[in-house]
Amino acid sequence: MTLQNKTQSYDTTLKYFKDGIIHFATKNLQNKYDFNSYDVEERPKLTPLHIHIAEQTEIQMALQFSNDKDQQQASYKSSYKLIISFNPFNMELINKEGKSVLKFNSRSNLRACETVGLDFQFPTHYLWGLPQRADYALLQDQSNQKPPKRIYRLHCRDTFAPPPYSPVGVYGAAPIIVNLHDYESRGLTGIYNANPSELFVEVNKQKSGVSDVFWFQEVGDIELYLIASDKPTEFFYRLAQVTGFSYLPPLWGLGFHQCKMDYYYQDQVLEVNDRLKAYNIPCDCIHLDIEYTNGFKYFEWNTNTFQDPAELIKKIRANKRRVVCIQDPHVKMDEYYSVYSNAKKQGLLIRSANGAIYDSICWPGNTTWLDLVNQEGLDYWASLYSYENFKYSTRDVHAWNDMSEPACFSYHTGKTLPATALLYFVKNGEKKEVEHRYIHNMYGHLTLKGTFKGLVQRDYPQKYRPFVIGRSYFAGSQKYSLIWTGDSASKFIDLKFQISNALNCGMCSLAFVGADVGGFFGDAPPETMCRWYQYVAFTPFFRSHGWQAHNFKEPYVFAPKYRKIIASALRERYKWLYYWYATCEDYVRTGMPMMRGIWLDTKGKLPVTPSSLVEEEQFLLGDSVLVIPILREYQRYVQIHEALREEEWFTQESGYVKDNSQPYKVGLERIGVFIRAGSIMPFVDLPE
Repeated sequence: MTLQNKTQSYDTTLKYFKDGIIHFATKNLQNKYDFNSYDVEERPKLTPLHIHIAEQTEIQMALQFSNDKDQQQASYKSSYKLIISFNPFNMELINKEGKSVLKFNSRSNLRACETVGLDFQFPTHYLWGLPQRADYALLQDQSNQKPPKRIYRLHCRDTFAPPPYSPVGVYGAAPIIVNLHDYESRGLTGIYNANPSELFVEVNKQKSGVSDVFWFQEVGDIELYLIASDKPTEFFYRLAQVTGFSYLPPLWGLGFHQCKMDYYYQDQVLEVNDRLKAYNIPCDCIHLDIEYTNGFKYFEWNTNTFQDPAELIKKIRANKRRVVCIQDPHVKMDEYYSVYSNAKKQGLLIRSANGAIYDSICWPGNTTWLDLVNQEGLDYWASLYSYENFKYSTRDVHAWNDMSEPACFSYHTGKTLPATALLYFVKNGEKKEVEHRYIHNMYGHLTLKGTFKGLVQRDYPQKYRPFVIGRSYFAGSQKYSLIWTGDSASKFIDLKFQISNALNCGMCSLAFVGADVGGFFGDAPPETMCRWYQYVAFTPFFRSHGWQAHNFKEPYVFAPKYRKIIASALRERYKWLYYWYATCEDYVRTGMPMMRGIWLDTKGKLPVTPSSLVEEEQFLLGDSVLVIPILREYQRYVQIHEALREEEWFTQESGYVKDNSQPYKVGLERIGVFIRAGSIMPFVDLPE
């Protein structure tokens, strides 16, 4: 259909899928490269419903939907109705109770002429999304604050120790917003625009109770999905249908992982491996950062410092552990480095606007980047993970992708590639070029896609679940990787916002997430380190890691008092391992987040309260466990949130909690972990 909006007319397609999924697509009138994100990623496999005009006047029409051309004969009829107004154009989604759950273009900001402009109106003030930010998960009002809060920005970038309370995005970008439109049923509505260019969003919460959202993107098409539901389980399943369901990681991936940036020598790594065993500390994986490489040439070992990689991997595996090696998509410009010389020969490197191979400064020194928008470039990246190309690797060696925002050390380009850098893609059999500005937020996603493909291919036709972690992502990256939240600082305030970050990622289908224990930057005091270990033990990904200039923080390096507490947190993780696996499998199958805000309670029958909607220091783990981390020094008690006090709870150490209204003592030895009455918990019996 053709839409007229102020000064422009647009050719638009509108499709409705079962049930409550609407796809609205508009070609940008000045998309000179004809690039669309679905040129490099598969479209959702959804079956459209038939559209029926229920009412029509000169100014608007009402549409209904069913699975049959003849609505009267349909076996399925949608519970939603879409009202479209003609001049000016806008849409309103109405649920079965006749309530408006979402308005699109009610402020007439629709624009797809070079830049992209959209606006939405939600019926309540409770919105989440736009990860990744070191900020509250709940989107804040930007119209009535003094001074006004900066608008949200998603532009993937390498950020050292992201400052708390910042609306500016960091490593990843998921252009998704979720709104609670019904307090009683916990019904949710969401929007997702599959456009990977830079995004700015302003949120204005009106006194009337509605929220206006203004959405601006630098370039690209509109590939907008509107998703509505009457309950959260429906919403997260539908969101996963659109962005993709997560892959199921191997069980060992849910265990404890140990890393440090300054493992410079093979003997150091073997010492860590031996000391973990000597101190009886459970650990499933040791990660190798950039120091294992030959002068930052990924897929090559530095055999001067890692003299026998095969023996290293064998000894780590003998302790029932795996190895994860880092590989970044930047490439050292060295003619004797086969990854570079072969990519150069095949034309698989990103180019400057003048057509020359783009180069800048990163870990290897003079550096260029693989063109992963080009399918040939992505396949080349995947091929590097073969056993032939990655010497010494085995089925027990897995992958970690970093610096894929893409990041560099050049401040005059904003520590990333210039917007005018050129990449190739293929459309309808024709090879075309596109500027980096069109795909920036998706480069990390494509890196993970290629890595996942490579790890699957290396063992084909044998089936073997790979383990991939990444820092930069886009909506849908859960299909290929888990997410770690990057280079945070180590203070309690940084720990607090790791909870918000994880909850927010889960709201956008990116639920397999975790932080580096103790933060990446800084040397946290022993008590703070204990609290980090205790919290991260109850998040999906559990790894200790740190910057090379800071102290080691392996579990065994602390004084006996703290070492015992940390070891207890680690053992607790393994005691809960089967619960974690069951919760992870539920997420993979249904899309329901593993970590959930306490209001997102699918078992409880208590009403949603305003205080529960803004609570980001306590969370539910699956549908049976309440976790209350300690976020302040010297704190020794926790308090179950008032919205959950009518529930009955148990703890492992004390059994039934008789009075939920009273503070519960945890001491330094633990955080608050409460099990809902009536739950069946598959605990693991651990040897002493």
